[in-house]
Amino acid sequence: MKLIFIAAMFLALNSCNTFIGIGRDTQQGYQWTKSKIQGTGGGGSQDSSGAPVY
Repeated sequence: MKLIFIAAMFLALNSCNTFIGIGRDTQQGYQWTKSKIQGTGGGGSQDSSGAPVY
């Protein structure tokens, strides 16, 4: 039953915009965490992924 639920959720979220958003959020979170640990501040929003912005 859990496998069917996971498969259904994967199919429901299987769109380009969803995966682009997850990737961007993950990347931004990594950059923010890295800047906080290193104490470099900043952490501006730079989008170099080349994905379309809506």
